[in-house]
Amino acid sequence: MGLQKIRVADIDISDTRFRISTGEKDLSSIGASIAEIGLVSPPILWPHNSGFVIVSGFNRVGAVCLDKDVPVIDCLVLHDLKEGQCAIKAVALQAFQSPLTLVETINSLMLLNRFLSVDEISQKSDRILNTKMNQNHIQNLLRLGDQDPLCITL
Repeated sequence: MGLQKIRVADIDISDTRFRISTGEKDLSSIGASIAEIGLVSPPILWPHNSGFVIVSGFNRVGAVCLDKDVPVIDCLVLHDLKEGQCAIKAVALQAFQSPLTLVETINSLMLLNRFLSVDEISQKSDRILNTKMNQNHIQNLLRLGDQDPLCITL
């Protein structure tokens, strides 16, 4: 995993499979910050098909996309990782950056459960979610995640 210059046009911003946070952010202020002081923390991408999928840094990439004069962006690229490994990284990056909200926790569990069993998530929860979670709690949150998405984002 090394820093690479990636063409913005090669990043599939519509693929949000690893997105955990919800809600709209003011991308113009992020873009202004990037323009003034540079990209402090590069987005993390996963090569997929003929382009790249965002693992972490959706808002940073979105802000750069607003600036049509920026053709490339410095990114960390996760070569040689499988989709499930990228999902674990996406959750851990978010969880260890700041405490997850209830919605982010549910989104994280829904993503992780595509690749790990409830038992595996529980065993690794302190290392991935930055908090210890038992199987019953995980199952309850996954049931909430199965509800209408409008109910979850309220």
